[in-house]
Amino acid sequence: MTPAEYGLFRQVKHWAQAQTERLHVFPQVAIAELLKCPQTEDQEAFWSFGCKRTDLVVTDQSGHAVIAVEYQGRQHFAGNATERDQIKRLAFERAGVQWLQVFSDDTVEDRAKKLDAAWAAYAVLAAAPAAANTVEIITLDRTSA
Repeated sequence: MTPAEYGLFRQVKHWAQAQTERLHVFPQVAIAELLKCPQTEDQEAFWSFGCKRTDLVVTDQSGHAVIAVEYQGRQHFAGNATERDQIKRLAFERAGVQWLQVFSDDTVEDRAKKLDAAWAAYAVLAAAPAAANTVEIITLDRTSA
């Protein structure tokens, strides 16, 4: 974890502790540990994103992922980072997990507002009946980028 990521981890942990519901924050989590794929789906497609990591994850008191946080540092947009992030975002969104991007130039207040908005959006989704953290397999058309 870089010093900037550690600073973000501390900020998110502080934010989580200030919430009325007991939330937990974990750094550098493999996506496959957070999301599950129904056995009837294509396991190979699941592992196309399941082997990736998210910088931070906020879980509820039951251990279900509610917010995935990606830190976008100054060098983040090199190579195929945009494609990797698109895959992560789609996987988390389909599983009902809020996906949050935090940029290196975001202020502490900006980050808190983003976390508040993600938490509020999760609360709306959580009120609807759905399987917690289950992903339907996604296929990205690489030819239409």
